Amino acid sequence: MPFTDLPSEIIHMVLSQKCLGTEELQPFLRCKRTSTAAYHRLLSGRNISITCLDKHVDMNDHFDFGLYGVTSTSDVGTLKCHLHHCLKPARLRLGALKRSSKITLNMRFDGTSVALLRNLTHLASHLAHSTPKELHLHVKLAYEGNEPSKSIFSVLKSLAAIPHCSSHLKLCLQAHHLLFFAANMSELDLTSLNVRTHGEFAELKEPVSFDVSDISKLKIMSNYAIPNLSFTGCENSALQTLEFHLPISAHSQWIQENQLKNIQSLEDLRIFSVNDCHSLQVLMSGTYTLPHLLNLYISFTELIHDIDCFDFDTFAPALDFLFIQDRRSTKTCNKVCKYTV
Repeated sequence: MPFTDLPSEIIHMVLSQKCLGTEELQPFLRCKRTSTAAYHRLLSGRNISITCLDKHVDMNDHFDFGLYGVTSTSDVGTLKCHLHHCLKPARLRLGALKRSSKITLNMRFDGTSVALLRNLTHLASHLAHSTPKELHLHVKLAYEGNEPSKSIFSVLKSLAAIPHCSSHLKLCLQAHHLLFFAANMSELDLTSLNVRTHGEFAELKEPVSFDVSDISKLKIMSNYAIPNLSFTGCENSALQTLEFHLPISAHSQWIQENQLKNIQSLEDLRIFSVNDCHSLQVLMSGTYTLPHLLNLYISFTELIHDIDCFDFDTFAPALDFLFIQDRRSTKTCNKVCKYTV
C-alpha cells in the first residue's frame, strides 16, 4: 500500500529500521497535512525502536498507548520503547477509548516500567468517568524481583474498579510472583481471571489460594504442579466456570479437602490433566451433587477403573455434555447420544 501522503524522510527512516528520536519525529507529527492513517499503515506491525526522554512519555504528549511498553533503560537515562501501532495523538486516542463499550489493554511490565504505571493510572482516572461495558486486561510480568508487584497491583486495582464495567484479567507471570497476586486477587473487582505461569521451576510447593467468592470464571494454566492449591469463599461463590491446565495429583489440597462440593454454582468444570489417580470417586472425594453443572471435561493419564459405573446422574443431574478421557479410552456423551471410544 502506498504512503504518498507521508514525507519521504520519515518513510526512509522507518523502512531502514533507524532508531528514531523525538526531535526527528516532532516535525512530522505537527504537520497537519499528514494523516494518522498513513502513519498507521507505515508503522503498524514494525518493530521500530523509538528513543524518548521519560518526561515525553506522557498522556498529554503525542505518543500513542502502544508506545508505553518500556523495554530497557539506556546509560543516558532514556527509555527505549516499542511502537506497536499508529502515532495518533494521545488526546484523540483517549477520547476514542472513553467512547468504547469494550476496551482491551495489553501491558508488559519489566523492571523499567515507571512511565507505563504512571500513564495507566492516568488512564484509569479518565475511564472512571466514561462508559465502557467490558474491560479486558492482558498483563505479562517480566521482572525478576518482587519490588514492582505492589505498584502494578495498585494500577490493576484502579482499572478494575471502573463503575458498571465487567473486568477480565489475563495474567501471565513467573511462578514466584503467583503467591503475591493470588493472595491479593480478592481486592480486584473481576468478572473472570485467567492465570498462566511461566519460567523454570520443578514444582510450586508453597500454599497458593484463590478467593472465588466474587468471580464467575477462573482458569489456571501451568507446566508444573501446584500441590498446595486451594480455594476460599467457596460456600458463597458465584463461580460458574473452573478450568485447570496443569499436572494435578489426587493429593492436591483442593481435592483432599473436597472443596468442589461447596461451589454449588459451577456450570462448567474442566480438569486437564490428573496424573496419579485411578478412580473418579477418589477424584471427586465422595458423593455429592453439583446441581447446575452442565459441562464436565476430565483428562487422566492413568487407567480409570470406574469410568463406566460412576453415578453421573447423582453427581450432575443437569449435565449436558461429558468428556472423560484416560489412557485407554474416551467416554463422551450428551443428551442426544452416548458412546465410548
